[in-house]
Amino acid sequence: MQDKRQGLHSTHNNKVFPMIGYPRTDAEVAANVVPLDYCFRPGSPRRFGAPINGTSSAITALQLQNSTGEQIYLSAGIYLIDADLTLSSAVFAEAGAIFRVSSGVVLTLSGGFFGSLSKHFDLQGSARIAFAAGSIESILPEWYGARADAAADGSSGTDSTAAFQAAITSSTEDASGAVSIHEVRATSGNYLTGNLLFPAAFRMYGTGRATTNFIIRNGTTGAWFSDSGSAAKIILDGFAMYGRGLTAPTHGLRLGYNTVQHGVEGSLRDLWVRDLPNAVLIDVNGNVGFYNRLAAYDGAIGIRITGIANTAAQLVAYGCTSRGADLNLVNVDGLEMEAPGNDCVPVYLSGNCSIDGLLVSLANGTVISHLVELSANATTWKVGQFCLAYGNVPASVTVTQGNFKRADGSYFGGNASQGNRLGEGHYSSETDGQCWQAFSVRITNTGSTLEHWVRDASNSGNASTNVARSIIGRTGSLSPTPAGADPTTAFGAGLKISSATPSQLIFNTPAQKISASMFMPSVVANTTGVGLSAIAAHQAINVNGATFPRLTIQLLNSTTGTGFALNSTNIAPGQFVQIVFLGLLST
Repeated sequence: MQDKRQGLHSTHNNKVFPMIGYPRTDAEVAANVVPLDYCFRPGSPRRFGAPINGTSSAITALQLQNSTGEQIYLSAGIYLIDADLTLSSAVFAEAGAIFRVSSGVVLTLSGGFFGSLSKHFDLQGSARIAFAAGSIESILPEWYGARADAAADGSSGTDSTAAFQAAITSSTEDASGAVSIHEVRATSGNYLTGNLLFPAAFRMYGTGRATTNFIIRNGTTGAWFSDSGSAAKIILDGFAMYGRGLTAPTHGLRLGYNTVQHGVEGSLRDLWVRDLPNAVLIDVNGNVGFYNRLAAYDGAIGIRITGIANTAAQLVAYGCTSRGADLNLVNVDGLEMEAPGNDCVPVYLSGNCSIDGLLVSLANGTVISHLVELSANATTWKVGQFCLAYGNVPASVTVTQGNFKRADGSYFGGNASQGNRLGEGHYSSETDGQCWQAFSVRITNTGSTLEHWVRDASNSGNASTNVARSIIGRTGSLSPTPAGADPTTAFGAGLKISSATPSQLIFNTPAQKISASMFMPSVVANTTGVGLSAIAAHQAINVNGATFPRLTIQLLNSTTGTGFALNSTNIAPGQFVQIVFLGLLST
């Protein structure tokens, strides 16, 4: 007991004075360790005389303390570690307590580390901090000197690149840099960083893309954030990346292209990458990866997801100049392309892909070629619920070709010019992008003049319907039927009679896919007294100076099989022929 009391008294001028102190603990007695300064609580290295000026080694004191089995408490000061050291006790560090680790030295904290939101590790050269498996929940980059104090424009703030990279290395097993076993947590605020490399299975979480922000450092080139070779199982969640308009970076976030693909149940969630005009903002080569709530603003390419068997949801690309989304072998639930540039392809399917819900929103004054493009590798694809949105002046929008473009250069899916919404709907490779169409056409003689109307199949008039939208300029009211020379005669109200084959109606349709024809015309009413049948085809015919495949329907004498000429002789005044068409057409 005398041993335990010695730290509670002080002698001065041969007088004994009581003092505040901590008695020797049972653990210290058992370890045969005698404190040098009882003023410091059990577990403090300074209780054993550990220096805090950072000029001499604290190894011996820490090893002695560790041998007692007590928790380690670090008060403010610098503790020099100049040889490899493993601490199996939990370490608690107050603000200002710093391990200064010499170059080439590894400090392993196997009992856990509990610090403040301030710097605790001063790593010299190739020094490393290792955390044993299960010893810690999260690693804070602030422990290595990171600060979320950057100005949004990058004009000021702590360069946190080295601190983040050190934290990332510490997240790996034995701080080897190979495979991550701990997560890194980024707090709210703005971090100024340059290039960062992530190891396999790395996990980094922010507080949300509205609160945790990375600001790019001047001089950053190549891929701002990328993997170090294997992107397997990397998880990134809840932060934004601001490129500030720098032109040198080629990518914002790029994973899976170095050696091993991203995925194998890795994920990206709640990320926002923007303002890198020459870059691919989010670029992932994945294998069974999960991608959710990703937003890409103002880049060359917004979001590129390629690889094998990936799934994604709630993707947004805004203001891109080359491609909004470039997708291959991924199922997407919700995709929005906002204000694409005039030279942009909002959605490019570089391979097989399924999209459930695509919204393309076009800004005022947009002049763009097409909205969705299929590569030759996109042989199995679907774009379900294709929708359009416009600014407050829809009439100022021009799509110069068509909404969809096939690999062979043909277009389909309507045209979104001037706020036209008739291209909205569902498209897939099963129909080669064509849509089911059904309409009724009547040719009648109203007093020696042939006239016609084209209505939906229920004869409901001229209302705009998705099942009769492929006939351009159609009207449900009787209109004169043109019959002049095909190369110089315009369509009238959706069709004309062929001058080369007078038994044939040529319809004013978009360019049709001849190799994917599937339709059935039927004569449903006929007052001419001649039995008639109908056959349909797609034929490339020059009408009014434009040659491309159009829908044609030819009337035949059912008995002789010869063509039934559409004229006022065969269809006498008061007589008519009515045909119903059902089939797949490009719209």
